[in-house]
Amino acid sequence: MIQIFRQLDMFDLKLKVNTRTIKYGKFANNDYMGYSPVYTSVCKEMIRLSHDYWLSGVRYSNYDMKTVFVDLGGGLGKPAILAYETNKFDYVFSVDIDSDLVSECQKNFKKVSKRGNKLQALVANVEDSTLQILFNKINDLIGGDIRFSFSIRTPMALRY
Repeated sequence: MIQIFRQLDMFDLKLKVNTRTIKYGKFANNDYMGYSPVYTSVCKEMIRLSHDYWLSGVRYSNYDMKTVFVDLGGGLGKPAILAYETNKFDYVFSVDIDSDLVSECQKNFKKVSKRGNKLQALVANVEDSTLQILFNKINDLIGGDIRFSFSIRTPMALRY
C-alpha cells in the first residue's frame, strides 16, 4: 500500500496535479485500452532510456539537433511532466486520443510549465492521419526538419 502511494500519489501531491484518475470505456474504438496512472519509477526509466537513445545518435551526427520527447497515449501527462522536469528535452509533447484526458493534461501542464510552449498536450490518433498532422505541427513549433523514431512498449503492442 505504501509503495502504491509513493509511486502514484506523492507525485500528484508534490506538484498539485492530477495524474491519478482512471478511465475506461467510451473511446472511439472498443478495442482501445483504458487509462490508468503509471508508476513514477517506470516513467523515470522510460525517460532515461529515451535520452540515452538520443545521446547515442547525436555522438555521431549533429550536435545542434533538438531533443523532442513525445509520449503517445499520454493520458494525464505524468511521463511528459517528468521528461519536462529533467531539462534534457527541448520540447515535450503528450498525445492522447481522448479529448477529456488531454483537457485535464493541459491543466496539469499549466501548473508546472515555466518555459512557454515547450510542454504541450495534443489530441491525435495513431491509427489515422491525425498523427501526421501532429508531426507537422510539432515540426512547425520547433522550426526545423525533425526526424522521429519511437519505441512503443505497451501491453497492446504485445498482442500483435
